[in-house]
Amino acid sequence: MRYAPAIVVNFATKKTNAATGGPVIVARGEEITAAWACKNTSKAAEYAPDGGTVATVVFCGEDVPVLIEEPDGVIVQAASSACSSIFGTAFGKARQVRVDRHPEAFPVVSPGHAARVRTLFTSGSGVGNLLLAGDWMTSPTVEGAVSSGLAAAARALAQRAG
Repeated sequence: MRYAPAIVVNFATKKTNAATGGPVIVARGEEITAAWACKNTSKAAEYAPDGGTVATVVFCGEDVPVLIEEPDGVIVQAASSACSSIFGTAFGKARQVRVDRHPEAFPVVSPGHAARVRTLFTSGSGVGNLLLAGDWMTSPTVEGAVSSGLAAAARALAQRAG
């Protein structure tokens, strides 16, 4: 399974911002290379300073393999520029900024992937006592990985009992 990279930038400011919070899915172009952004509606919103704002910008797609190698300052500038275009406020001078690079953020599947996984899930690996689990078996999330592991454990217990 191949995975595509992503970068998440969170800004925390001292001031509130009245612009709609999103999330906003962005049609990337020359001015905005971010894929989506939101303000005060992300998981990070609880960390906003009192009376402040948190903005989250996510980069994914063809620009990320190059951008992920850039210093934080370059990534923060691109994210702040996206915020300025989307929300009308640049966040470059935020109180706090966090840049998280995720080299393997999203699985990249090929045509027929769901059918292949369904076959593995229902018929097994074809190798005795080898059970498969992971996010790629159900959905590309932590919850998908956990539920896949639980299903594999249930199959193992059923095989052992049978």
